[in-house]
Amino acid sequence: MKKCVAPWYELNMSAPHNRVSACCYYSAETADWENGTLKPIESYWNGTELQKIRKIQTGQSYTGANGCDNCHFYQNQITDSRQAYAKFSVANPNQLSKQQQQNLELAQNEFDSGAIELKSTPLRLYANFGFFCNLSCKFCIQVPSRQELRNDIITSDQIYKWKTPLKSALSIDVIGGEPFALPESLKFIRRFCEDDEMNSVTLNIYTNATLLHKHFKPLTHKKKLGLFISLDSVYEGYDSVRLGGSWEQTERNVKEALRIKREENPDWNITTNAAIMFRTIPFLPDFANWHVENDVPTMFYDFINTYGVEDIFFTQNVIANPQLLDNLPEWESYFDRAINIFKDGGQIYPAETLELSKQKIITALENLNQRIKVIDPRKSVAGTSLIKASNAEDVLSFFELRSRDIESVSFVKHDESSFILNSKFSDDKAITNWMTVNPAETALVTLKAQWSKPEKFESRLSHVALQSHNGQFLEGMRYYNETDQNIELVTTIELPSDTKSIRVNITPTGEEPSHLPNQLYLYTDQQAGRFDSNLIARVG
Repeated sequence: MKKCVAPWYELNMSAPHNRVSACCYYSAETADWENGTLKPIESYWNGTELQKIRKIQTGQSYTGANGCDNCHFYQNQITDSRQAYAKFSVANPNQLSKQQQQNLELAQNEFDSGAIELKSTPLRLYANFGFFCNLSCKFCIQVPSRQELRNDIITSDQIYKWKTPLKSALSIDVIGGEPFALPESLKFIRRFCEDDEMNSVTLNIYTNATLLHKHFKPLTHKKKLGLFISLDSVYEGYDSVRLGGSWEQTERNVKEALRIKREENPDWNITTNAAIMFRTIPFLPDFANWHVENDVPTMFYDFINTYGVEDIFFTQNVIANPQLLDNLPEWESYFDRAINIFKDGGQIYPAETLELSKQKIITALENLNQRIKVIDPRKSVAGTSLIKASNAEDVLSFFELRSRDIESVSFVKHDESSFILNSKFSDDKAITNWMTVNPAETALVTLKAQWSKPEKFESRLSHVALQSHNGQFLEGMRYYNETDQNIELVTTIELPSDTKSIRVNITPTGEEPSHLPNQLYLYTDQQAGRFDSNLIARVG
């Protein structure tokens, strides 16, 4: 494993995640942020958890899990032109203060020597001030927990209590939620921009850019400013995924920022990023053209799955679910055209990240083609019926609700033929009884669910999944069929041979009530010729 610079470079703080670490990708135990209290920065920077990460990176012994394994960053953003999480070199070292120069040199030496307890202070402080946002993008992993964690915030005064180490940092990175919609992050941004003692420290803001037009005046006071804009697509593609946003307004805001950079503040850094989604693939050439024409750097990434976004992950993430591309046979031409536009325009890194995504899709398609030779949900052959619910009320009869607060979750009638799941917490759920299976054999089961197509695009479908006795969710290939009236899911799952029992889970998505299926079927599947009529028995 190549040594990662992060634990010698960055202190990453998130109030809603209640974590402090070296980056947002680390997946094992981290220090707690402990809202309402603030420790000296050294207690985090040289705390047990950060020292453990440095031990991992230097090959020393440590206890506990390795949260650097299978790092999402290194799997998705490292290319020929970008080989590291961060660099100790800076573009204009003469613009740094003496404090910054000394801290940078010390950090570099401590990284090179593999020091575990550091005398340097963080070169980058990365602060997630909270989850509140003015948009409700469907693929955003924060949306399902936004209401529950709305009071978990970092305050401006908390960060400013660390003013001395702040002045030695190269940058402070502000993220949310939406920083321009969070009162405390906005307070910090304004204070930081007006603070002459922070002139040499770069302020990086991760924003959707929809509110920039309201805040250009204080921002123009800051000469060293970075705007990292989540864009995802352009024109109609943007409006289809950025719910609550307007491409027309966002484009105006980005172009005004570019004008300020060109005419007033040449040290401003303006860049964008985009998640690879099924819905936005046809707009990739337009996205590339816009960035080349406006000389805006960008990059692409693969978004992850978590509670409350499963509906979008399984219908939009084409790397994890390449079967979606059956409905877009020309997908590769969109990628190739965009890659060539970036290359011709001199934008190598976005071309590389898009090519990386393309190659991952090709590999995923090759694996898919091997799998469907054995199991293909579209060729399902029904065996013994385990659940047969042909209308919405029949569906409900199989389920009971579970929640941390049972009074907060309910089935609510939406119209004559459908219900919605009204919930408070992202881990609320509706579950069936357990159904036993014979652990000596392996069997196939097929799960089918059908929803009435919601009238509003922003409406969300509940997530339907099969769970085994040990708590593991059993995922097969998911195929979705959409008509003018309905959306149907069909997935065939090969049960592990040690499976003792299974049940169906329905969980909410997004932050509003999510639609329940109005039909649900679970049955054993004989398509592979391995079905034994004694294998699966229904347990009430």
